[in-house]
Amino acid sequence: MVAAMGILVGGGFTERALDVALLVTMISFPIGLLITMLNIDLYLIHHRVREYKISAETDHLTGLVNHRAWEMQMKKFKGQYATCNVLLLDIDHFKQINDQYGHANGDEVLKQFAELLHRETRNQDIKARIGGEEFGILIPMLSQTEVVNVAERIRNSISKHEFKLLDDERIHLSVSIGIANGKSEHLREMIRLADECLYEAKNSGRNRTHVTESVVG
Repeated sequence: MVAAMGILVGGGFTERALDVALLVTMISFPIGLLITMLNIDLYLIHHRVREYKISAETDHLTGLVNHRAWEMQMKKFKGQYATCNVLLLDIDHFKQINDQYGHANGDEVLKQFAELLHRETRNQDIKARIGGEEFGILIPMLSQTEVVNVAERIRNSISKHEFKLLDDERIHLSVSIGIANGKSEHLREMIRLADECLYEAKNSGRNRTHVTESVVG
């Protein structure tokens, strides 16, 4: 349209100028429409790719990071943070919840558990569901004392919370937590140590936090 007006002004609004302006308009309009459609298609493609990526990296029940994305986040942490903490959490006696109340209620418990993890941690902390009732948290740049305080806050919050089942019945549960901390370049070793600490916490009576004595790295 702008080009057509330019032709008319320059050509003095003659019959020839009008013909040329009309021709330019007829050509430029579909081209502009095509460009607009292509831009919309590119936006939709980008949006869908982003949605697929988020879907592929999310546990659909809890909304937390899934095991695949947990592995990817560990690689990112190595280059992003100098130090890191690994928390591995396991809901105590979760099988009994499924057996007594059914898997639908078990799923409801897992959703509420994930919400509590979000509430008690920071946005930059990576929360993941890495197994049935097993969860992991990557917490950067906190000392061992600070991260133990975080773990205890989570444990106490879980212990005090009334988990609401589908029929409105309320139940209580507990969680065991294993912790390892150190340089992020040694995350794999920290995962192993945190898993050992989780085993110790469960073997010592559950509903407790256990941290490795040594700092990795």
